[in-house]
Amino acid sequence: TTFTKINPTLYGVKVKGIKNNGLIVFGESFNEGWGLYVVKKSGFKAWLVGTLRMFKIIPEYKIANENHILVNGYANAWYLNLDEICEEEGFCLRNKDGGYNIELFMEFLPQRLFYLGLFISVISLITSFWYLKHENDK
Repeated sequence: TTFTKINPTLYGVKVKGIKNNGLIVFGESFNEGWGLYVVKKSGFKAWLVGTLRMFKIIPEYKIANENHILVNGYANAWYLNLDEICEEEGFCLRNKDGGYNIELFMEFLPQRLFYLGLFISVISLITSFWYLKHENDK
């Protein structure tokens, strides 16, 4: 399993050769805001896939919240049920030895609210400047 830090609130995870259901453990302090998603094999760079899935441009499968658990007294973990994840075509790549390769993304979901607030603020600022410029031209 390899973790790629895209930014402090988004990580790419590649799991290779998984054969049985099990836990994936993420060593950050436990917070219910973290979500784990499986994305269809894309071939894109991790940061691009993260951006595209955030805007729902590429399909994803969210690991259920009841499978997100506290482990070791502090860390996040998710129970991976291969039957559920690999049920839809494209989320798992089957190897010759019977194992699966899966691409996942961990995201701190409250960060989306920050992005929404930032977008609204920028639009408001641009609109205000536009309005003031046109008022001064009169």
